[in-house]
Amino acid sequence: MPDALVGDIGQIAMRATDLARATAFYRDTLGLKLALEAPNLAFVEAGDLLIMLGPAEGAEFDHPGSVLYFRTADITAADAALSGRGVAVRGGPHVGHRAGGEALGAWPAGAEEARMPASHKQPGNGTRTVLQVEDCRKTFAELKRRGVHFKDPEPLVEGWGIAADLTDPDGNPFTIYQPAPPAGAQDGATKA
Repeated sequence: MPDALVGDIGQIAMRATDLARATAFYRDTLGLKLALEAPNLAFVEAGDLLIMLGPAEGAEFDHPGSVLYFRTADITAADAALSGRGVAVRGGPHVGHRAGGEALGAWPAGAEEARMPASHKQPGNGTRTVLQVEDCRKTFAELKRRGVHFKDPEPLVEGWGIAADLTDPDGNPFTIYQPAPPAGAQDGATKA
């Protein structure tokens, strides 16, 4: 197996057509801490992850979804190695964000259009952001109280856990998710 070229996800970019509305949703409705505001951008913290809110970087990204920023020790080497492994890179790497002496590398990369499944070429398909919560039912009820609209009237209960799908004001898809307890543990996750 090849060595890992990228580390954990350090930042997620979410398209925001109305920055004030998006910032209010993430800060006031979801309760995430506002970390930084800059011209046309706002950053909120979700644990060790930054969510960057702002306009799409180009027409190809101007749809609901998200862009992932992976941490990497050497973005130039990662870019060359990934290109060598068949990843179609649509532009050179650049530093997406610097904080606390750390740089988050970013580059527009992905499968070439001809090789993408038809479903991925349709507008509105993008990366779904999943936020893990301690108690999905409790979070679901509180977010509904705050005016969030969910896809289904109740969270979905499956063997893998409990989840509920929602969108932010710009249509970016989210899931709140509570993993199933380890075998033998009891927390009521199997009850509907």
